[in-house]
Amino acid sequence: MTAQVYAQETGKYQLLEQLPSGPEVNTKSTEYFGTAYNIALTVTVALALVMIVVGGIQYTISWASPSAKGDAKNRILGAIGGLILALVSYILLHTINPKLVTEQNINLPSGGSSGGGGSSGGGSGGGALCSTCLSQADALKQLTVAGISVKTGVVLEGIRQDTLNAVFYVRSKCNACTIIVTSALEGTHESGGHDSGYKLDVRLNRDLDNFIETNFTRVSDSKTMKYKRYQESVTGAVWMKEMCAAPCTPHWDVDGKG
Repeated sequence: MTAQVYAQETGKYQLLEQLPSGPEVNTKSTEYFGTAYNIALTVTVALALVMIVVGGIQYTISWASPSAKGDAKNRILGAIGGLILALVSYILLHTINPKLVTEQNINLPSGGSSGGGGSSGGGSGGGALCSTCLSQADALKQLTVAGISVKTGVVLEGIRQDTLNAVFYVRSKCNACTIIVTSALEGTHESGGHDSGYKLDVRLNRDLDNFIETNFTRVSDSKTMKYKRYQESVTGAVWMKEMCAAPCTPHWDVDGKG
């Protein structure tokens, strides 16, 4: 049962028609958009260059016909205008979000969701709408199936599948480990981690601590507080032993992106 949860992926669909040079099946919608845009941009530039060449040839051989020369000029100017429009569209999309034209995984910020205090106190947190982010119900269902408990009040709306996969992996390898999620997207956290769905907190306990410290690779300590950090090689997740002071409760800070 745990293996089925660990392998689950979201935000994908079966293509009815494959794009040239694009992904075949089960692609993300953002990946499909990126591929379609790049193909359209390539075709536009290629056609514009062809029209410029055709217009140049037409202008060269129509020396005796002013009207033909005018048509050739219009053809060249139209092609140049098309190139400019293509360039402007690229610049606009790149300005709005560089990932629209440079990467396939596009993450759009969503409004914050209020929740109880996490490891760093109460406040409002932010979710993340993306192709691999889960709803509160889906995340709870996967965690429940895997035998992982969740503290009341924990906000999982927008948690990323890779982040859950990190705890699913530990659950599948350590049957004696008790895993309790104590915080995720609620509360006030450092930007780019919890608020983006990349992190969650897990309660410390002897069996879990021993498993992580024995089987994972010790990596560099955190820069500010010098907390011990361990990385496992399968999902690449980093588990940081955050021995914070009250009112924070010591916990494992799980970073799904490593």
